[in-house]
Amino acid sequence: KELILKAEQRQDVDSGAVVQALLRQEKSARDAKDDDADMALLSRLTGSWRLVFTTGETKAQDALGGTINYLPSLGGLFKAVQAYDIEKSYIQNGVYFGPISLVFAGECTPCKKRRLEFTFES
Repeated sequence: KELILKAEQRQDVDSGAVVQALLRQEKSARDAKDDDADMALLSRLTGSWRLVFTTGETKAQDALGGTINYLPSLGGLFKAVQAYDIEKSYIQNGVYFGPISLVFAGECTPCKKRRLEFTFES
C-alpha cells in the first residue's frame, strides 16, 4: 500500500512494482469478500474521483508488458476524473487539460469479485 501511495505523488516509481502492488490489493479485497461490505463499498463510490493510475483489462496489461498508465496532475494543469452514480448505473471519465476536456460516459455494472465493468461505446 505504501508503494501505491508513493507512486501517487511521484512518477519515478517502477510501474511494474506498482502493478504488482495494485494486483495484491485487489486480490486481498476479493479474498475478504463480504456481500454486505460490497454493497456498502458500492454506495460510497457515488461521486467524483481523481484518476492516478489506469491499468485496463488483464489482456491489455499482458500486451503492454504489465505496465500501467500514470496520470500526473502537472501542477494542476492536467486532471483525469472518474465519476460514478451507482444508483443510476452511470460512469463518466473525463480528461481535462486547462480549458480543453474530453469526456466519455456510459453504463456500469457491478460484478462479482468487487469489480465494476464498463465499456464506452461512443
